[in-house]
Amino acid sequence: VHIGLITEISSVRQRWLDIHGTEPTAKDVNEMFERFVPQQEACLSEYSGLIPGTIEVVDECRKRGYKIGSTSGYLPGMLAINQADGEKQGYKPDATFGAGDVPRGRPFGHMVLRNILELDVSPVQSVVKVDDTLTGIEEGLNAGGWGVGLAISGNEVGMQLDDWNALSDDVKQAHRNRIYPTMYQRGAHYVVDSIADLMPVFDDIEARLKRGEKP
Repeated sequence: VHIGLITEISSVRQRWLDIHGTEPTAKDVNEMFERFVPQQEACLSEYSGLIPGTIEVVDECRKRGYKIGSTSGYLPGMLAINQADGEKQGYKPDATFGAGDVPRGRPFGHMVLRNILELDVSPVQSVVKVDDTLTGIEEGLNAGGWGVGLAISGNEVGMQLDDWNALSDDVKQAHRNRIYPTMYQRGAHYVVDSIADLMPVFDDIEARLKRGEKP
């Protein structure tokens, strides 16, 4: 899907046309995807380091009795690599489902709903979907849960931690000024910089649930 969407970008489509003389077809997309998968699998572990604060937040969630489910757009082979790397660093969710495990991937809520069924979570309104992508936020909303966007530590900034830390405060704030409103516009109930900032969000959601509020 992602490769197909890239070929729909006008500048990319024009460059393809300049080189190949014809517009990219579904066959071209499939061939690129087949070449891409082994390349991605080969380098995944280089980018599988846990985001700072992950273990601490997960430990606190465990103390509170939260169940932790995970969703991913990765293919099974990629997901297996990612899960193994996470376990080596001390992170293992209670359940994980990929796009291949459900009829439809993001932004549909199917992967979240599979987690809900697997983990026997009730009510659905107590579910919190945390994601660094816009479609991932929508995924949680479409499953009936709360949506929390991670603005800085993932896709929307797309930087390694060292590169982010090297930025000036003004540039960092410019990223926040761009990403926070975008995530709220896509329906996020909360937006924070990274997973390290989640516990106050969970506190607030718990208080709202006790007051009878729903997503």
